[in-house]
Amino acid sequence: MLVKSFIFDEKLVETRLFVHRDSKTWVGYGYQWNEQQSEATVVPDEDRTVMFDTGQRQVSWTYPSRYNCMLCHNKLAGSSLGPETRQLNRTVNGESLLDKLERLSMFDAPLPKPYLSALPTPYDSFEGKPPAGASNEELARSYLHANCAFCHRADGSNSGTLDLRYAVTLANTNACNRQPMKGGAGLSTYTLLTPGKPMESVIWARMQTLDDKNRMPQIATYVVDQPGVKLISDWITSIQSCQ
Repeated sequence: MLVKSFIFDEKLVETRLFVHRDSKTWVGYGYQWNEQQSEATVVPDEDRTVMFDTGQRQVSWTYPSRYNCMLCHNKLAGSSLGPETRQLNRTVNGESLLDKLERLSMFDAPLPKPYLSALPTPYDSFEGKPPAGASNEELARSYLHANCAFCHRADGSNSGTLDLRYAVTLANTNACNRQPMKGGAGLSTYTLLTPGKPMESVIWARMQTLDDKNRMPQIATYVVDQPGVKLISDWITSIQSCQ
């Protein structure tokens, strides 16, 4: 079982359980916390949006249906999404997290070594700061890997041929100067990624809109990640060719 909680102003709003029922089946459940923080109740199998009082403000929060959970947490994407070698390869309290998990017998087989390189933190956040010397390309590709590549990959469920995994070269992402499968997201002149021109790049356009038709990801995102949009815009601006 994987557990994830969402907190505003130090108050729990939702806790999600992602349960590995058997070797082939995962199921997601959302639990809605009351404002007194004394109890969390499983949410019915339907989208539900509420206003949650944190004591400091009213927060609009949407609890997803189990169907929506599985649209992204699907088998081709690896189901669990976040817990992967690149994302877990970090130091916590002076110890490698992967070494610690292996020492605690959390894996059913030894991890291949050397470990895949860690994803650099793409911009300043509660996770920390980008590592010194990291290039704009490394930071942008880290962001796309974590937020897009669980579907947009060679063996993904919604990728076509688009592959945004961190280790894939730009030329092999099939993004640069390529036509998208599902239109231009409101742009008049566009490719998936147009070198030097974020405003003619569908990847950028889908990030900076909340239009349900054009937004990407299309579910579970309700605000524009402005630092992320700027990061991708700066990266596309810096690209001179698809090689």
